[in-house]
Amino acid sequence: MNKIYLFIAIALFSTININAQINPTASPYANDGSYTVMSDSNLTDLSSPLLFFYPQTAGTYPVFMFQLGANGFGSSVINRHTYDLFMQNLASYGFVVIVIDDSQAGFPNGASYIETHDWFKNKVIDPVHWLNSYADPTKVVIGGHSNGGVNASALLVDRPTEINGIIFMDSYPSGGVFGIGAHDVSGYTGKILTMSANENDPTANIDGWNKFINSSCKTYVDITGLDHGGFGDYVLAAQPIGPIGRVDATATIRHFLVSWMLSEFNGDTQASNQLMTISLHPNTIQNFVNDCGSLPTGINTETSSTTASIFPNPATNNITITTELAASEISITNTTGQNVYQKTINKSSLKIDVQNFPKGIYFVNVNNHIKKLIIK
Repeated sequence: MNKIYLFIAIALFSTININAQINPTASPYANDGSYTVMSDSNLTDLSSPLLFFYPQTAGTYPVFMFQLGANGFGSSVINRHTYDLFMQNLASYGFVVIVIDDSQAGFPNGASYIETHDWFKNKVIDPVHWLNSYADPTKVVIGGHSNGGVNASALLVDRPTEINGIIFMDSYPSGGVFGIGAHDVSGYTGKILTMSANENDPTANIDGWNKFINSSCKTYVDITGLDHGGFGDYVLAAQPIGPIGRVDATATIRHFLVSWMLSEFNGDTQASNQLMTISLHPNTIQNFVNDCGSLPTGINTETSSTTASIFPNPATNNITITTELAASEISITNTTGQNVYQKTINKSSLKIDVQNFPKGIYFVNVNNHIKKLIIK
């Protein structure tokens, strides 16, 4: 499915060629980490039952709260264990995971999230509760799949200074009904990860991601071949996994969920490398945008909001680069970092003869806006 995305963002933009990356199952995070994981549940204290995953050894671990996606009318296919393949895996890398068992559709007001967060804040300071010996209340990340992510956004709006980050799985802040009830996230300064299913129209995800204009760290991942149902272990005709298949979908999502959490909330340099280095990404990534941490070696850290387009791409003979500006610095490098083309132009478009370029992958830098180019 071919789509054109416009990102109004100050970020590194890289579109990834599947032949230049690793097999998803080769990711170091495709398998469980070194921590033995315990599980527990609370089925009675709250309106929505809770499921917990956490390391066996007591410690001070960052917390991830997650709400399920919504079941359709009359359906119960999504339940508290639907996302175990991601949540248990994340816990094995040193995190406390709290799953909110609320899969009801309807207006996402964040009620279950608010109730759960209140409960957590009380229990984590209770010396006799297990959370007191495991959870770090200063590192709380929330998120959800689909409607669950929208509910997480409602909590974020309600308590922006208490939430350190949010993860959207094919989800976004609510736009409200005719603007009424829309989530204003423009002032939020925490960290954002959005993972989108390329087979499901990601326009709303992109628009929602762009609303976080003051975030200290924003990451966007577009997964090719993935559909909405790939974010959970369930079978629903209306929400397929996509041609990527369950195994590669799971490995890809694990790669970015774990590397992002470790990098941003544990200061793990290896995870940061896995998150930021293009050649270490699963070959299922269509687009990757990141302004967190350090940029990959060889990429200029100066940023620009300029957008640029390349057509055709893939190309054989010529390409035309079009920019928003009347003057631009344009350079092309190959995958080894060698500069193969460079020019300053005083116009908004440039035609380049590439028929003598060796076939392969190139990165086009237009005013520090990076895009991938394939020469066939």
